[in-house]
Amino acid sequence: MATIRGFALLLSVGVVACGPQSVPSTQGNAGGATGTASTVAGQAGAAGAAGAAGAPAFGNLGVCGRRGRATVTASTFSGYEELYLVGDEGFGEELCVVSYDVTRVGSAPGGCDQYAGRQERCVWTHLVEFGAPRIELDIAGACAASELGLDAAALEALTGARVAYGFVSEYQGHASVLLGHEAASDSWVPVGNASWDVETGSLRFDRRDGFCGY
Repeated sequence: MATIRGFALLLSVGVVACGPQSVPSTQGNAGGATGTASTVAGQAGAAGAAGAAGAPAFGNLGVCGRRGRATVTASTFSGYEELYLVGDEGFGEELCVVSYDVTRVGSAPGGCDQYAGRQERCVWTHLVEFGAPRIELDIAGACAASELGLDAAALEALTGARVAYGFVSEYQGHASVLLGHEAASDSWVPVGNASWDVETGSLRFDRRDGFCGY
């Protein structure tokens, strides 16, 4: 399975641990949530951070991230996610956007309630599958020629990938969180801050993973 910066959940789910170049969260709990709270994409990229051993040199720094929207109930999950790159250290225009549908395919592994922070349980959990990626925007080949690493092989690897998600309202007494199941440790860890409306079923998140070269 391809390793893609900002998309470590295909391999495992981990908490964001950006170094000195970490970009602070620009999202709140409502309307799109999540900056560096955690990562379903952490920082496990093929290149990792700029300057890592064996990593190609890049002339510019941007910010990589992942965002998604879905309609979710106790028994359904249907929406989409996007991997993206914003130029000029996160203050410029978007240079790459790759989207893919996300659809429920079954029940998630158990145990989410044990990792619900200060809450007693996860509101819902689902096993979801990613559809075929669509390149929505690719300025000067930035999707592949950057630390996102979204070349043909990486895009192919995304198709059919399955992950388990759970949602916890006010995870540690404030921000709500989307959790992901980590198969290696059979545990649930934060993917990122998120918002979910119990009446409409609207789920939203937008997590920036930190600087990435392009």
